[in-house]
Amino acid sequence: NSCLWNINFTNYTRHIDGRAVKMDTMHVDTGMRLEDLACVVQGVSSVFETDLFRPIIRKIEQVSLKKYNERRGADPRGLDYSFRVVADSMRFVCVAATECSPTTSHHARFIVNKQAQRAAWLAVNVLKAPRNSLEKLVPVVTKSPGVDSTLLSKATGDQEKLFWAFYEEERCSRPSHWNDAQWFFQVVEKKEYAPSRSMKAIKSIRGIVGF
Repeated sequence: NSCLWNINFTNYTRHIDGRAVKMDTMHVDTGMRLEDLACVVQGVSSVFETDLFRPIIRKIEQVSLKKYNERRGADPRGLDYSFRVVADSMRFVCVAATECSPTTSHHARFIVNKQAQRAAWLAVNVLKAPRNSLEKLVPVVTKSPGVDSTLLSKATGDQEKLFWAFYEEERCSRPSHWNDAQWFFQVVEKKEYAPSRSMKAIKSIRGIVGF
């Protein structure tokens, strides 16, 4: 099930001491996610079948030479899952990276970097795309519906910043981290116990796999 519409009644202000004080002017906030609206208007059951994601997925097919089959259930090799994660992560990172500034919190930057790292890992290790392929998706993402073109298409400057962000993320990802994540997926696939990894390795797996 998914939520197509939400209504938030804003009646109180929560103060730092925990008190909830009734507002002089109350508000009703209504909203529908662009992705959900696109599903309804275009008559599809998945956001990845809408115009928001189709161009990105087609580009991923080109750089990976793999085919997206729109599987929802059995996907033993995790290909379709990886297509969706890479496409979704690219949209997230391209918008978030342009909004990062020197005053952006370290935690926010960490989340953006981890999303980029996760997309890079799946693209290379599952979809078998060449390393440093993600930056080839940037122009497609920045032209996709729902991405603020006025924000992104100061274009050459911001796109170049995004190109380098993805390039650096892949370049700086230590091979040991990727090997640890590969080990994790092998254990899951074989469904059997394997020799334990250090806590440092477990943390790197958590960052890449995203659980």
